[in-house]
Amino acid sequence: MNNYDNVVLYIGDDIKAQMEENGIREDEIKMVVGTAQETGEKLRDEADSRYLAKLKIADVFFYAEYEKKDDGYQVIDAYNHKTYVTGW
Repeated sequence: MNNYDNVVLYIGDDIKAQMEENGIREDEIKMVVGTAQETGEKLRDEADSRYLAKLKIADVFFYAEYEKKDDGYQVIDAYNHKTYVTGW
């Protein structure tokens, strides 16, 4: 995966606490947002210009809801879930 250290995120304290509780690191959300911006693979809410992006890292899907802010992105929500598929 690419290095997205240059992606600037603005994350409120409430979202940071939620991320910490769910074991989500800021660098993982940088990868989600950076990949979405690079590839264009994201959903856009036309009503308020918010985006929803996902990225699978190992066995975990990471999601970020965000919007453009100044020189970076305001994270509105971040969550994840693990996937296990067996028997195929």
